Amino acid sequence: MIKVRKVGEEIFISLFQINKINTLFSDILMEQLKALVEVPGNNIFFDLSQIKFIDSSGFEMLKKIHAISESSASKFVLCNLSFEVKELFNLMGLNGRLETCSKVLATESLSLEVE
Repeated sequence: MIKVRKVGEEIFISLFQINKINTLFSDILMEQLKALVEVPGNNIFFDLSQIKFIDSSGFEMLKKIHAISESSASKFVLCNLSFEVKELFNLMGLNGRLETCSKVLATESLSLEVE
């Protein structure tokens, strides 16, 4: 479900085989992301390019992960938001409340798939 690549001090997370973050996946993602953001100094970039829909439980999970990262002195950035997800961010009033970026590339990476 998630793919984790670590390059130096940066951690790149992408999702595979899912195109939405909803009630079915939110709790699983919460557990996996929480373990990464609780480590002080981690810079985590979460690639959402494959995601076309996020429901309210998905948004709650992202807000909680963001809050945990701030309190743990780590960085959590959402990257490559699709047009559909950007529209959902607008509707939910989350623009500017969660850090986003447009593109992240990792050239040398170590892959670890977690299910």
